[in-house]
Amino acid sequence: MNRTFQGRISPGMLFIFLLFLSITFYFGWNKNILAIPLLILVIFLIERILHTTFTITSSGLLIIHKGRFSKDKSIDINDIARIEKGTSLYSKLGVNTYLNVVLKNGKEISIWPADEVSFLDWIKKKRLNNTVNIE
Repeated sequence: MNRTFQGRISPGMLFIFLLFLSITFYFGWNKNILAIPLLILVIFLIERILHTTFTITSSGLLIIHKGRFSKDKSIDINDIARIEKGTSLYSKLGVNTYLNVVLKNGKEISIWPADEVSFLDWIKKKRLNNTVNIE
């Protein structure tokens, strides 16, 4: 059974989206040609914000999907060395935490599931030897 976790919308992402949306509206209202590329950018931002998911498959893969316009990343759960909790620079605007997944080859990937506790529980459950370090 696959388990899918939605991505969390951070205050920073929401601010950037509303900023570009208002600039696009302003340029469109004034019939400026810059409204067209900004509208395309707003569509990309909507797609990225609303359709970010993190799926843990029954075969032991973590699939990171960041919308229709981005390529999916697949990570074997047994290749995860540790998972660290962190906060971003924008934490003063609101609590903005993320999970930093460190792989055995040293590569790091930051993810932000909406329900971090359930996500970490599923990772522990799907690992073969349950030795992932969560800091």
